[in-house]
Amino acid sequence: MNKLLAKKVEEIMKQYDDFMDFLIPENLYSQMVKESSNTIAQHLRCVIAGRVSMIECFSKNQTFAWKVSIPFEELYDYPKMTKYMKDSHQKLLKVLMTCELNIDQEEILLDMINHEYMHQGQLIRYLIYHDLGYPPTWDRKWYLSDD
Repeated sequence: MNKLLAKKVEEIMKQYDDFMDFLIPENLYSQMVKESSNTIAQHLRCVIAGRVSMIECFSKNQTFAWKVSIPFEELYDYPKMTKYMKDSHQKLLKVLMTCELNIDQEEILLDMINHEYMHQGQLIRYLIYHDLGYPPTWDRKWYLSDD
Protein backbone atom coordinates (compact mmCIF):
# COMPACT_ATOMS: atom_id res chain seq x y z
CA MET A 1 0.00 0.00 0.00
CA ASN A 2 1.07 3.57 -0.60
CA LYS A 3 3.23 4.60 2.39
CA LEU A 4 1.61 8.02 2.76
CA LEU A 5 -1.87 6.47 2.79
CA ALA A 6 -0.73 3.90 5.35
CA LYS A 7 0.68 6.68 7.56
CA LYS A 8 -2.54 8.72 7.33
CA VAL A 9 -4.74 5.71 8.07
CA GLU A 10 -2.66 4.77 11.12
CA GLU A 11 -2.71 8.39 12.31
CA ILE A 12 -6.46 8.81 12.12
CA MET A 13 -7.13 5.40 13.66
CA LYS A 14 -4.88 6.32 16.60
CA GLN A 15 -6.73 9.62 16.97
CA TYR A 16 -10.08 7.82 17.25
CA ASP A 17 -8.64 5.29 19.71
CA ASP A 18 -7.51 8.24 21.81
CA PHE A 19 -10.95 9.81 21.48
CA MET A 20 -12.58 6.65 22.83
CA ASP A 21 -10.12 6.55 25.74
CA PHE A 22 -10.83 10.23 26.42
CA LEU A 23 -14.63 9.92 26.51
CA ILE A 24 -16.66 8.94 29.50
CA PRO A 25 -19.75 6.77 28.87
CA GLU A 26 -22.23 9.64 29.40
CA ASN A 27 -20.57 11.60 26.56
CA LEU A 28 -22.05 9.19 24.01
CA TYR A 29 -25.43 10.89 24.52
CA SER A 30 -24.04 14.41 23.97
CA GLN A 31 -25.45 16.44 21.12
CA MET A 32 -25.93 20.05 20.12
CA VAL A 33 -29.14 21.07 21.88
CA LYS A 34 -30.17 24.13 19.86
CA GLU A 35 -29.70 22.41 16.52
CA SER A 36 -30.88 19.22 14.97
CA SER A 37 -27.88 16.98 15.49
CA ASN A 38 -26.71 13.46 15.96
CA THR A 39 -25.24 12.29 19.23
CA ILE A 40 -21.55 11.51 19.63
CA ALA A 41 -22.49 7.81 19.52
CA GLN A 42 -24.24 8.27 16.18
CA HIS A 43 -21.14 9.94 14.72
CA LEU A 44 -18.97 7.08 15.97
CA ARG A 45 -21.39 4.55 14.50
CA CYS A 46 -21.01 6.24 11.12
CA VAL A 47 -17.20 6.13 11.35
CA ILE A 48 -17.30 2.44 12.27
CA ALA A 49 -19.77 1.71 9.46
CA GLY A 50 -17.38 3.28 6.96
CA ARG A 51 -14.53 1.13 8.21
CA VAL A 52 -16.57 -2.09 8.22
CA SER A 53 -17.77 -1.32 4.71
CA MET A 54 -14.20 -0.86 3.51
CA ILE A 55 -13.04 -4.05 5.19
CA GLU A 56 -15.74 -5.91 3.31
CA CYS A 57 -14.98 -4.15 0.03
CA PHE A 58 -11.21 -4.68 0.15
CA SER A 59 -11.07 -8.16 1.66
CA LYS A 60 -13.62 -9.58 -0.79
CA ASN A 61 -12.57 -7.34 -3.69
CA GLN A 62 -16.15 -6.12 -4.05
CA THR A 63 -17.79 -2.85 -4.93
CA PHE A 64 -18.04 -0.52 -1.96
CA ALA A 65 -21.43 -0.74 -0.24
CA TRP A 66 -22.33 1.02 3.00
CA LYS A 67 -22.97 -1.37 5.90
CA VAL A 68 -24.20 -0.26 9.30
CA SER A 69 -23.12 -3.06 11.59
CA ILE A 70 -23.99 -1.77 15.06
CA PRO A 71 -27.47 -2.53 16.40
CA PHE A 72 -29.23 0.54 17.78
CA GLU A 73 -29.55 -1.05 21.23
CA GLU A 74 -25.72 -1.15 21.48
CA LEU A 75 -25.21 2.44 20.34
CA TYR A 76 -24.89 3.90 23.84
CA ASP A 77 -23.04 0.95 25.38
CA TYR A 78 -19.62 2.52 25.93
CA PRO A 79 -17.61 -0.73 26.29
CA LYS A 80 -19.19 -2.16 23.13
CA MET A 81 -18.69 1.05 21.14
CA THR A 82 -15.07 1.21 22.27
CA LYS A 83 -14.60 -2.42 21.22
CA TYR A 84 -16.26 -1.80 17.82
CA MET A 85 -14.00 1.21 17.25
CA LYS A 86 -10.77 -0.56 18.23
CA ASP A 87 -11.71 -3.79 16.40
CA SER A 88 -12.50 -1.87 13.21
CA HIS A 89 -9.11 -0.17 13.53
CA GLN A 90 -7.23 -3.47 13.84
CA LYS A 91 -9.23 -5.29 11.17
CA LEU A 92 -8.92 -2.49 8.65
CA LEU A 93 -5.16 -2.20 9.17
CA LYS A 94 -4.81 -5.97 8.77
CA VAL A 95 -6.77 -5.91 5.51
CA LEU A 96 -4.78 -2.94 4.23
CA MET A 97 -1.49 -4.69 4.99
CA THR A 98 -2.53 -7.91 3.24
CA CYS A 99 -4.34 -6.54 0.17
CA GLU A 100 -2.83 -4.82 -2.82
CA LEU A 101 -5.19 -1.91 -3.47
CA ASN A 102 -6.01 -0.84 -6.99
CA ILE A 103 -6.44 2.83 -7.87
CA ASP A 104 -10.23 2.71 -7.29
CA GLN A 105 -9.73 1.20 -3.84
CA GLU A 106 -7.11 3.83 -2.99
CA GLU A 107 -9.70 6.46 -3.91
CA ILE A 108 -12.22 4.79 -1.56
CA LEU A 109 -9.56 4.82 1.16
CA LEU A 110 -8.97 8.55 0.61
CA ASP A 111 -12.72 9.11 0.88
CA MET A 112 -12.70 7.20 4.19
CA ILE A 113 -9.89 9.36 5.54
CA ASN A 114 -11.85 12.47 4.55
CA HIS A 115 -15.00 11.01 6.10
CA GLU A 116 -13.24 10.40 9.41
CA TYR A 117 -11.70 13.88 9.44
CA MET A 118 -15.13 15.38 8.70
CA HIS A 119 -16.55 13.57 11.73
CA GLN A 120 -13.61 14.78 13.81
CA GLY A 121 -14.56 18.35 12.92
CA GLN A 122 -18.15 17.73 13.98
CA LEU A 123 -17.07 16.01 17.19
CA ILE A 124 -14.72 18.90 18.02
CA ARG A 125 -17.80 21.18 17.93
CA TYR A 126 -19.45 18.89 20.49
CA LEU A 127 -16.38 18.95 22.71
CA ILE A 128 -16.30 22.76 22.60
CA TYR A 129 -20.07 23.06 23.10
CA HIS A 130 -19.99 20.82 26.17
CA ASP A 131 -16.63 22.15 27.42
CA LEU A 132 -15.19 18.63 27.57
CA GLY A 133 -11.62 19.38 26.55
CA TYR A 134 -9.81 17.44 23.81
CA PRO A 135 -7.95 14.17 23.40
CA PRO A 136 -4.21 14.98 23.20
CA THR A 137 -3.78 13.70 19.63
CA TRP A 138 -6.67 15.88 18.44
CA ASP A 139 -5.32 18.90 20.28
CA ARG A 140 -1.91 18.45 18.63
CA LYS A 141 -3.35 17.74 15.16
CA TRP A 142 -5.77 20.67 15.09
CA TYR A 143 -4.09 23.14 17.53
CA LEU A 144 -7.17 23.30 19.74
CA SER A 145 -5.66 24.61 22.96
CA ASP A 146 -4.44 28.14 23.52
CA ASP A 147 -1.10 26.97 24.92
